[in-house]
Amino acid sequence: MSQASDLERQMLELINAERTSRGLNPVQLELRLNESAEDHSDWMLQQDVFSHTGAGGSSAGDRMEDAGFVFSGSWTWAENIAWQSERGAPGLADDVIDLHNALMNSPGHRANILNANVEVIGIGIEQGNFNGWDAVMVTQNFAKTSAELQLDTGSGGGSQPTSGNDNLTLTSAGSLEGLAGNDTLNGSAGNDNLLGQDGRDLLQGGHGADSLYGGAHSDTLNGEGGDDKMWAGDGSDTLNGGNGHDTMYGNRGDDKLWGLDGNDTIDGGKGHDVLYGNLGLDTLWGGDGNDTMDGGRGNDLLFGNMGFDVMLGGDGSDTLNGGNGNDNLAGNFGDDRLNGDGGSDTLSGGTGHDTLDGGAGNDLLSGNGGGDLFIFSAGDDTVSDFDPNASGELIDLRPADGITSFSDLMTNHTSQTANGLLITDGNGDSMLLTGITEQDLSSGDFLF
Repeated sequence: MSQASDLERQMLELINAERTSRGLNPVQLELRLNESAEDHSDWMLQQDVFSHTGAGGSSAGDRMEDAGFVFSGSWTWAENIAWQSERGAPGLADDVIDLHNALMNSPGHRANILNANVEVIGIGIEQGNFNGWDAVMVTQNFAKTSAELQLDTGSGGGSQPTSGNDNLTLTSAGSLEGLAGNDTLNGSAGNDNLLGQDGRDLLQGGHGADSLYGGAHSDTLNGEGGDDKMWAGDGSDTLNGGNGHDTMYGNRGDDKLWGLDGNDTIDGGKGHDVLYGNLGLDTLWGGDGNDTMDGGRGNDLLFGNMGFDVMLGGDGSDTLNGGNGNDNLAGNFGDDRLNGDGGSDTLSGGTGHDTLDGGAGNDLLSGNGGGDLFIFSAGDDTVSDFDPNASGELIDLRPADGITSFSDLMTNHTSQTANGLLITDGNGDSMLLTGITEQDLSSGDFLF
């Protein structure tokens, strides 16, 4: 039986990233399926043939059974094959990505990769001459069975999982699965795959570029060193990226996701999540639910998406996008860009030269000093602290309908109220400048 190579494990990560991002369970490497897949890729190269029909007229299912895999109970199988000439950087990692993308762009192959019924996979990546080219050939054997599985836990050793509360450790790069129970899975210094499954699990990637899957219930995932990929699964989970440029998905539940060091990408998914970028140039997506987001240090990009979100840029020149819902956006330090988008939002620029755009809805805009730019937008907005004497402080009326000049503004589009000066455009959208009178303003306070 054959354990997967590093390239085959790389392809497994790509497949499971596609599956988990769509709410499907990740597939696991099975030793006998890996043997059947590698043998078929090698046979196609030796025979200079590209076909699902293999040695002796065998089908993919025949080859899986010949390798010792048992189909029993509720079972199924499928096979993908692909090849390309070698290209990209040495080492074939780029070729693996190209082959994966080609399979995902083919409807039939994509259907196999995203088949909710399959549970295990074998991947055979072989290199050789094909049709006169230096080629990379891949076979993917997917299956499901009720019979006993022989899972590939990697070359890293460690104990086999049980249905109890396990504490498993890899000594070198490999894969671990927790099964049922509240498990602790410890990765190695290499690139590991850790799958918690059922129970309240603790997954610790260690050094290396690891893939961590929490599974069901409320889990804790620690990426630690390396550029890690982490999927929370069901439950209210806690994800800590650690060092490196990490990618984190909250999925379902009210999750806490902490990027820590590195330029991280964090997606809260469904639920009322807490996202914190910390150091680095981070990208935060709130997803569904009422989320709390803090970019931390660095120039961060935040998207609230759905729900009533609370968003803080932190240090750095950040861009905050509220999305739908009545959101609260605060730039804090740096020259920030705040976009309320839909809903009645509250925008606060903080220190620095900030740009505030409420978007649709009745928004409240506060620059908080620093020479800020307030953008006229749809709805009835209020600017609480416009200061015409502050250097660089401006009202951008270019998006307003029918306001052509300072003279036109003062003659046709302003009215004094008890709370300040009200600007109304041709569409009936308005902006109230709190505490301001016509005498306070000049043409230099506006962009037309």
